[in-house]
Amino acid sequence: MSTPSGDTKGVESVHPYHRPHTSGTVRLQSRDGTIFTVDAWRLALASVVFRDMLETSEADSEPGLPAIDCSTPVLKEASTPIETEISSRLLDAFINMVNVSAPCVHLTSFDDLKTLLIFCEKFDCQKTFTDKIRQRLIDTAKGEEWDVPLQEMIVKWHLRYLVRYPAMTS
Repeated sequence: MSTPSGDTKGVESVHPYHRPHTSGTVRLQSRDGTIFTVDAWRLALASVVFRDMLETSEADSEPGLPAIDCSTPVLKEASTPIETEISSRLLDAFINMVNVSAPCVHLTSFDDLKTLLIFCEKFDCQKTFTDKIRQRLIDTAKGEEWDVPLQEMIVKWHLRYLVRYPAMTS
């Protein structure tokens, strides 16, 4: 959408699939300004940081689910989205992972995978997500230059894996 002068600054763009459709939703905004609407409970299950941002009280929750009140919009001011630093394409990939019971990663670009992994690490996402992204990143990384922070992140992940599953590495 643009104004008659062609200026798109300040004009809100809403992603066609991730539109507001129920109460109990959270709005995320990509770096390029696209708004995505996500079920709060799914986002809370996917990420410790989002869960902490959205949590109400344990008394309201079902066992095993985060304490999110889905009867009303989660944010006090529903028009204010949570800003993210990733592109709409990567935020779409993240939300698609959140919205399914068996997430998979369809990205093929080394840089996209690296950015998505850093985003998921920042928001302390489920191990299922980060493991899938890491594995895809490793599969894609043949011939790529690895910067030091990414190398350290992969080594840290691999060491945690070795500690958790020592029998599988012998």
